[in-house]
Amino acid sequence: MSRIAVCALLFGASCLLVAQRGDPVGAQDKKDKKDAPTVASLEKQVSALEKQLKAAQQEFNQAAQQYNAIKNDALQLKNQNAKLQAENNRLEAVIKKEKIDDGKDDKALKALQTAIDGYRGAGLVHVVVLKLKTDSPTTEPQLLIDETYSQLSKIKTVRGVWAGKPSAKSTTAEAAPDYTVALVFLFDDAAGLKTYLNDTVHTKFADKHLKKWEAPVVYDFESKKPAP
Repeated sequence: MSRIAVCALLFGASCLLVAQRGDPVGAQDKKDKKDAPTVASLEKQVSALEKQLKAAQQEFNQAAQQYNAIKNDALQLKNQNAKLQAENNRLEAVIKKEKIDDGKDDKALKALQTAIDGYRGAGLVHVVVLKLKTDSPTTEPQLLIDETYSQLSKIKTVRGVWAGKPSAKSTTAEAAPDYTVALVFLFDDAAGLKTYLNDTVHTKFADKHLKKWEAPVVYDFESKKPAP
């Protein structure tokens, strides 16, 4: 390639670079100054941001208050629930106890009804009046009464038993006080009385106690039901 051609090519390239350079430095500075925000606009933006921040802070405070209120409500509900649970447990215990007591009452009523039916159905009454010997222990009367209930009442043919000492509050002038203990037994009939007298429990009882007492006074009578 000739020198002339090379020079022409270089000149063309130089022109092209000059055409693509853009605005001169002075013009660029003017454009930057024109586009730069003013102090007033910056203050306005800062003020707007401060308002947004303040509003956000207020919303946060309200949310915190609501959270604390909900937390307090939850704590109160928890305490109330604990009290209700304790009261429920107490009521369940009371109900359970009442059911047990009702069961005991039912058993007691049934036993009482059985005893009453036994007394009403008795056909023979056996009465024994005892007077303690002067040289016998003073504890013997109460011991005899206690063992009458604990031993003799358990004999199968015995429908009912009463045992006791003379009443200190009797208002009947004819009531004889000259005895120590009286025993009353109820039976269906004479056969029931005979079975009782021959029972080993009764014979052992008699062997243990009767020697400490004077000869007993015994009355047997038939119990007649009233006419309907």
